[in-house]
Amino acid sequence: KVAAFLAKHDNDVMLKILGLSGARNVAAVDGLQACVDYVEEFPEGLDVVLQERLDLTQFTEMTVDLRITPDDISIANVRKIMFAEGLWVGNLIGPEVVLTDAHIAELMRVGAYVREHNYFLTEGINCGVDYFVNGDEVVVTEINARWTGGLFPTEIIRDVGAGNKTCVAFVDLIRADRFDVCLDFFESHLFSRESTADFNVIPVGFSAIEQEIEGQKFYFSWQVIAGDFEAFKIARRDDLG
Repeated sequence: KVAAFLAKHDNDVMLKILGLSGARNVAAVDGLQACVDYVEEFPEGLDVVLQERLDLTQFTEMTVDLRITPDDISIANVRKIMFAEGLWVGNLIGPEVVLTDAHIAELMRVGAYVREHNYFLTEGINCGVDYFVNGDEVVVTEINARWTGGLFPTEIIRDVGAGNKTCVAFVDLIRADRFDVCLDFFESHLFSRESTADFNVIPVGFSAIEQEIEGQKFYFSWQVIAGDFEAFKIARRDDLG
């Protein structure tokens, strides 16, 4: 069956291992042996899904959080997925990320489907939907009936009053020996509603566990940049390396 599915899609499909997060469990594969090689890196007993690979010159990947109650389905936020070298690196959030009426109608159908499976709470519960759009066409690829990583930055953006600005939420690596410098950098660029700077930082949090990569120790930093992201990258390189 796997070989037949691969042949149907010219040996160009996406492989996804369920139950893991952060897009590190998703890869493009070009044949049966590539599938076998990839799953051998993971523990046994995990579910593996193969999906048609969409042409990213035609489709844009998006994600949305739905709030589901017994009587209502509403959109909490919408985000455009950002990639570097094929891996998820962050979310674009802001007024330029919009939904068409056709997108909304399809997302409401997803919410209704989830609610039919008794996923709802009186006070509302979160459901994340990953999907691709091409004009008004919507292709749903994943339904996450849980809290999502992108929900918290969007709530923080709203709470601090940055909802009208272009924001990028992402995970960064901060060198452990530059941690104090990083905190000073955040403080000097901290977001305020009155700021007229090219960009501002909205810190979300740090991991408490050091990560060793090629002999260097790092912390993961989850942060939001409001404003000119390219200006932030230049300033970050100048101050933090």
